[in-house]
Amino acid sequence: MVKWKWVKAISQIILGMLRVLARDVGTVHATRDTTLEDNMPEVYVHAVKGRTLEQKRALIKDITDAVVRNFAAPIDAVTVEIVEADPTSKAKGGVLFSERAPR
Repeated sequence: MVKWKWVKAISQIILGMLRVLARDVGTVHATRDTTLEDNMPEVYVHAVKGRTLEQKRALIKDITDAVVRNFAAPIDAVTVEIVEADPTSKAKGGVLFSERAPR
């Protein structure tokens, strides 16, 4: 079973990345004739299957809140998608997740 620490740790990593992106995107918008509404923020999270619906909801909420806060985007404009892979279709360090020792 995945612990809530994982959700919190991933949320903190994503928040840090979004802060950097927000700084860079703000610079880009200042030089173009587009509005923030034209650039709907989309965030994709790639993960191995196995998270509970509750964990996914918590992660999506944290990511959405971070995008709204850091990009000044309306909440309805934020899209978050969790892309799940079967443990037999994804590997880390050359070892399939289905064959890795549980943590």
